[in-house]
Amino acid sequence: MLKLNLKVFLITIMVGLTVEMVAGVTYSFFSASTENSGNTFTTGTWSSVQTGGVVINEFMPEPSDTSAHDWVELYNSSSNPVDISGWSLWDSGNSTAMATIGNNVILNNNIYMVVDVGVRLSQNSDTVTLKNIGRNSIDTKSYTQSDYQVGVSIGRETDGSDVWKKCVTPSSGATNNGAC
Repeated sequence: MLKLNLKVFLITIMVGLTVEMVAGVTYSFFSASTENSGNTFTTGTWSSVQTGGVVINEFMPEPSDTSAHDWVELYNSSSNPVDISGWSLWDSGNSTAMATIGNNVILNNNIYMVVDVGVRLSQNSDTVTLKNIGRNSIDTKSYTQSDYQVGVSIGRETDGSDVWKKCVTPSSGATNNGAC
């Protein structure tokens, strides 16, 4: 695992590397392609950064490994990089965010970002919400106890689509297409 302090370094992350960007929050970035060329995540300044297209793509309320944390996968479904600096993930019934994205975080198109949210998602029912820096809801997904199962994630059937399913084989950091 590669860990860098983003306040000090301008870095490019290739498929599958994990970077600690904010103390206590770990993010993983993955390319939607199996090739490394042309599908990179880069922090820093982009010439054409958008503000839309990022969705909650999959989340794990309770991993089967009792030492693992809940996680939420974000996916940039747009054709442009999106600045997600200061965005946050929330669950219902709490007055604090589960995780807040650090500064200078640009999510390239067709890239997945997995955020460790500790042990915050409920086993009964909950709502996961992605909010922008102004705390406006960007995407949200609720689930009930009937959707919940230990070791089974909840994800979009196809990356970025409106159809949600239980993912018996969680695809954290990879495409849901055909996995959910």
